[in-house]
Amino acid sequence: MCGNLDRLTLASFYASADVFVHPNAREPFGIGPLEAMASGVPVVMPDQGGVLEYGCAANAWLAEPTAAAFAAAVRAARAADPGRLRAARDTAHRFRWREATRRYFDLYDEIYASWMAVHGPPEGGPYVRAQLPRLDAHVIRE
Repeated sequence: MCGNLDRLTLASFYASADVFVHPNAREPFGIGPLEAMASGVPVVMPDQGGVLEYGCAANAWLAEPTAAAFAAAVRAARAADPGRLRAARDTAHRFRWREATRRYFDLYDEIYASWMAVHGPPEGGPYVRAQLPRLDAHVIRE
């Protein structure tokens, strides 16, 4: 067990790995594989579950969730296909906290605009994003 790691130590551990193996086929999303992708490490993950929200054959080594399939995928991943690793970093970049938060607020704006189109402004005046407190680097960390 490594315990609780600070950000730089964790990044160093990821970057020092030959392959990151994420065998949980029931993972609802999985931050670990994305962090490994951001570090430029080949990622082996199951060909099912929530990791497929971002993981695919273009950016990871997918395997049926069996020991034999994972072993074969790890052997293949050790070759570290540069195109797949670039795609993995691009994927991790799209899922950065800043990007995820921006998309989250954009979705709220879209929902609000749809609601306003049907119901009109609520009592007390229309919502204006500029009136909200600004989210900055102290709130959103990457």
